[in-house]
Amino acid sequence: MKVCCDVFNELVADAGNRGYSVVACVRGSYRFFCLQARACPKLDEPKMKNLPKGIDIPNPLTVGMQIGIQYCPFCGTKLANIIAGSLNEFTRLADSNKPLLLGP
Repeated sequence: MKVCCDVFNELVADAGNRGYSVVACVRGSYRFFCLQARACPKLDEPKMKNLPKGIDIPNPLTVGMQIGIQYCPFCGTKLANIIAGSLNEFTRLADSNKPLLLGP
């Protein structure tokens, strides 16, 4: 999918990895991107839930967070224009990103 800038493209490619990434979301009739931050890769989340007893960690432990974004955080492009220009590609990306989404 063609996006606005190289940095945004790298964030889309990093979906599910530790650190910052961007994931494509579809909720009902809404299509949007979310900026996501993860403390560990998606594949390592089960390990975080099974830490040995006696380890002093915050409870509940937050391993990731995400927030919807309307503009590219780097170049300022309105993301709705990117989505509208590549609707089929965006939908495929959102389908592949479904397992990476945080929350309900």
